[in-house]
Amino acid sequence: MRKPTVLIGHPPFVYFFQDAVDASLPIKIGFARDVSGRLASAQTGYWRKLKILGVVRGEREKEEELHDRFVGARVFGEWFSPVPDLLDLILKEAKDLDVVLEEIRVNRDIFGPGSGVAL
Repeated sequence: MRKPTVLIGHPPFVYFFQDAVDASLPIKIGFARDVSGRLASAQTGYWRKLKILGVVRGEREKEEELHDRFVGARVFGEWFSPVPDLLDLILKEAKDLDVVLEEIRVNRDIFGPGSGVAL
């Protein structure tokens, strides 16, 4: 079994995964520090290719808040129908993972650890 990646100083994210081809299929709302690793793990249990729709920075409480907010759209577990309100939230609040990680890297390069700047 693969040991989970621990990213020191890496912020936690709430992520949104969906089938890479069929946008009518459910969206997974989950929590991870290593979103790419979590995608790889989720992919092993999903019969088609998944993609990351976006991420928002946040702790597990943010994930639970979103689960509660979209409880009426829950299909199973952490999978939710792509209802307009959920799609709107992803469009307005979520960012591309690579963009967020680059922003974090640049801020760390500029401000450095111990600068008091929240990364």
